[in-house]
Amino acid sequence: RRVMMDCVLQRGSGGYLRGDGNADDGDGECDTFLAKALRNKHHSLRRVLHVQSISSWAPVCIGPYSQANVLRLSLVFLAGMIGLVPESMTLIEPPPSSDVSGWEVQLYQSWRNAAAVLDGLDDGGGKLEDCLGGLVYFSAVALESVASKNAAEEGGDFPWNKLWSAARCICDDALATNAGVVMGSVDGTAAAKPPNDADPALYDEDGVLYGGYEDEETWREMSGDAATSPSLSSHASENPRVPLLMVCLPELPAHAQAEVELVCASRRAAACLSVGTGSLVRTLVPCRDRSKSASPLDGGILWDTGYDHASPPAERDRSGGASTCIQISSVARYVGLGCACVSTTIASWKPGAGSQGDVDSFDFDMEGVLSKMIDSSIDNARGEGELGSLFTIGDVLNVRVYYKVASVSRVENNGGGSPSLSVRVEMVDDGSMLRTQLYSVLRSKSSQYRSTANIDGDEGSADIPAYTVVPVLGMHLRHEEETSTEETGMPLMAMQVSLTDAIRTETEMWARHDRRYEYDN
Repeated sequence: RRVMMDCVLQRGSGGYLRGDGNADDGDGECDTFLAKALRNKHHSLRRVLHVQSISSWAPVCIGPYSQANVLRLSLVFLAGMIGLVPESMTLIEPPPSSDVSGWEVQLYQSWRNAAAVLDGLDDGGGKLEDCLGGLVYFSAVALESVASKNAAEEGGDFPWNKLWSAARCICDDALATNAGVVMGSVDGTAAAKPPNDADPALYDEDGVLYGGYEDEETWREMSGDAATSPSLSSHASENPRVPLLMVCLPELPAHAQAEVELVCASRRAAACLSVGTGSLVRTLVPCRDRSKSASPLDGGILWDTGYDHASPPAERDRSGGASTCIQISSVARYVGLGCACVSTTIASWKPGAGSQGDVDSFDFDMEGVLSKMIDSSIDNARGEGELGSLFTIGDVLNVRVYYKVASVSRVENNGGGSPSLSVRVEMVDDGSMLRTQLYSVLRSKSSQYRSTANIDGDEGSADIPAYTVVPVLGMHLRHEEETSTEETGMPLMAMQVSLTDAIRTETEMWARHDRRYEYDN
């Protein structure tokens, strides 16, 4: 069993959290960086939220971690949230008479838990609409559930599109309504507001929010109107367009079927800086012949791990060109101009012109694709009206790469009761070569940046961003521009890149917090 863990270090934050707020620890030897951080009364170096006991608002931590880490009062890194019911610390189950699957209710509960943790943060809490980028995980059990429902319709193929489509609807509703969590409800500061023209459907005839219940979902259920929710339709047009990377893994913690992990702007940052989503940008990387790393598509990508594999000749289209290429799609969501951003990028295999779509193997330059994905993530990290990105490789906090690594096939279970379907997973690669190539690309780009920017440092040091490589069964980039599989291609690898310029962010927040300017919209 492997455990995924990536680490982003904030220098001095441990001493900062343990300190009493004084720049000098008493012996006159306080670290210079820590001393400067302690003198900064405008922005805390780091804050954490850790639920230590059973409560009614958020699950207890099931491991040695914090539910939220807030860096410089601007960026919020939420731990992965699964569908635990806070009061019982058990996974939520669908009603017995309902057709809703377990992964669906767990996914929505995960969003509710994330919204509750954001609301419990200091300095105004937070909302799901402040999310800059998210990861939505599904286990193989969720895929089995969707496959069983569509067994007769789908035949031998797994209904990936149905999984992504159903998940998209749930995520859209959660983002549009803050998963039913009212800001201020965690600490009891939410005021019962009178009905207003903006959203009168949230109040009963006496003007009481949610009819006096804790959230809209409970109110609808208790009033017998759970099937129709006026506020959901009224909020449908207010979706904050948060890019979400959906991935399927063999297993999730605590046998969960769904999990949500978010990177958000703090409410303080979102209130004084602009938050927006850029356009989806697509580029093509031509394939080229190689003597290694042949990849059967139905078995995932077989990365070059040092062994010799037979490599069939690349298919050619009728015009004589290469029949396949890699399409890279990238979208970024930002807070402030050049302050912080999360870029989500996906690389897909796409047949070229004249191809019949039955090509089952291809060759491409892996380092070239990784390099192009990183370049796209940085270049597209800009807001509306910006001519170019203000970020560089030096502003990258961490890089996560998800790659298709396994063959997934159906297994029909006909013995003992009603027939059912299960997923059989065959892992074909450990990703060792991919990790080496990613390290090589990051180091090359970092060295080039340091040389161009005349940054002093040890020439032999590996000054590169943190990175993690994760094997998955399948993936999908959720964006408002949903297109067919024929247009987007078959997803092979995805990347999430977090970027921030801490100095610029702190300066912008200091200049704009609780201030209004004539040139602001």
